[in-house]
Amino acid sequence: MTRVVEVSADAVAGVRSDVAAVRASLDADWGSLRSRALALGVRTSGFDDVLGAGDRLGTHVLPVVDRHLDRARALEQLRYGSTGRPLPVLDVDPAPVAVPFTSSPLGDGGAILTWAAASPAEVEADEQRTRESRGIGDWVSDRWDDVSDAVDDGTDWVADTAGQAWETVTDAGAAVGDWWESTTADLGAWIDTHLTGVREFIGRHVAVFRFLADALRIVGWILVAVGVVLAVALAVIGAMGGTAAGAIFGFGVGAVPGGAAGAVAGLSFGLKVLGVGFTLVSVGDFLDVAADWGEGKIAGQDLVKLGSLELGLALTSLIGVGVVGKILQKAVRHMPASWRRRIDDWLAPPNDRHRPPGSATEWVGPNGLRLSGDEVAEVDALLLAASRSEPAITTGLQRALGRVDGATMPGLEFRLKSPDSLYRKIATDLEGNEPPRDVRRAVSRIKDAVRYTAQVPDADFARGVELVTSDLSARGFTPVSWKNTFGQPGYQGINSAWRSPDGQVFELQFHTPTSFDVKMRSHDVYERLRLPNLSRQERTRLLAETVRIFETVPMPPGATALRGPEIR
Repeated sequence: MTRVVEVSADAVAGVRSDVAAVRASLDADWGSLRSRALALGVRTSGFDDVLGAGDRLGTHVLPVVDRHLDRARALEQLRYGSTGRPLPVLDVDPAPVAVPFTSSPLGDGGAILTWAAASPAEVEADEQRTRESRGIGDWVSDRWDDVSDAVDDGTDWVADTAGQAWETVTDAGAAVGDWWESTTADLGAWIDTHLTGVREFIGRHVAVFRFLADALRIVGWILVAVGVVLAVALAVIGAMGGTAAGAIFGFGVGAVPGGAAGAVAGLSFGLKVLGVGFTLVSVGDFLDVAADWGEGKIAGQDLVKLGSLELGLALTSLIGVGVVGKILQKAVRHMPASWRRRIDDWLAPPNDRHRPPGSATEWVGPNGLRLSGDEVAEVDALLLAASRSEPAITTGLQRALGRVDGATMPGLEFRLKSPDSLYRKIATDLEGNEPPRDVRRAVSRIKDAVRYTAQVPDADFARGVELVTSDLSARGFTPVSWKNTFGQPGYQGINSAWRSPDGQVFELQFHTPTSFDVKMRSHDVYERLRLPNLSRQERTRLLAETVRIFETVPMPPGATALRGPEIR
């Protein structure tokens, strides 16, 4: 019996696309639901489990599917080349073995086996095979090839195992990094929202904070210098067994036996002075960070990150551990700018690094969406620029919204668009374009790589929007677009885009509490409207559903008359 087994790389790629689509859907749908539940004070453990399952699809399932896809493609190329069709493989069941003898039963239960004489043709064929048989050298060569193949297979296994172990380590590091980013973002947003009085106090007395910071650093560096001198001098004195010198200085060196023990005793005292000096330097740097926050130069998340670093170095310097960290920190700060950028890019998460053309891997999304490696690199460059500009933009917006009573910034932790969401948006924009696709033009049209929502109470909505926009203009932000849909069928809100002083375009939406709540509840409809190849009937139905949902939003006084700033 013969069976045809089909090995299809395209079918495996389809499975991979479906898994990626499920993961993307979980991130988009359940992420927004979790955000809403968190805002309402509802426990989010169930949402976290679902999102965790989505993460495991990316970290555990997709790598396995990718390996099978690579093997299927390699099999196609190995024997037949790229055919674009399923690869047929014959599976043949073994035929029955012909018995070369006859059996005659005996009376005692035994049997006589009789072999027929070989025919002349069989004898000739056997002699011909003997003449054509290879020597021992060929046999040894074949065995050597078998050994070489086994060694290659073992080497590949070791490389695959080491690669998987390294991926596990990097995934764990990425998970810790993601947790740190999320935690500092949440804590920073809480600080910016609830500690505005502290921020204003620091802003009013920033000169005092700067003076104290400089004074602590000066005293700290003096102690560092004294500690270095004492560490060297007392180590030498202790090693020489300076009993008299120890009695004069009163450091107890004389009570310690000479030699190595005396050197350790002298060195330890000098290092203690050195640690106190670096502690004062770190406290001074912390006061500088606080002053930057008070002046609006950094956001709350940066205050948490930089402040916790400086306080951690201050505490650990007292026991000597933080001394090394502080020295490295100061060394990095005084490196050339080009060196620091390389270090920042190396330390950045993989999705935030700008990879040169040709080095990035392709992205495969739902519904056949795809980006090449070079296209992914262009999007990554946009993500990197956005992440670098975001802190200053966030600070400016928070100070502008601080002028409006009751104004908040819901969803601030999602102010940076995720790489997967941006890949999907660019791929949708480019779909249907013939190669080479103009990905740079598509990237230049993106306005929401950094995005914010300003939520203003209904009663003060019109005045609040005008205050925020005028404040942004005064701070050097330039309006790029303005669309007010209050009073029109469907979506209710104001979508605007601005350019920061350093050139980064970002999106700013204005909502009332109700319009924002309805927007979040209609997110699923919005995501379905974004899908490519949507039929006209389905699009019409979804638009009608959007109109029905937003009809429940009350009209804030004066909202329809808001024309926005002049677009130049």
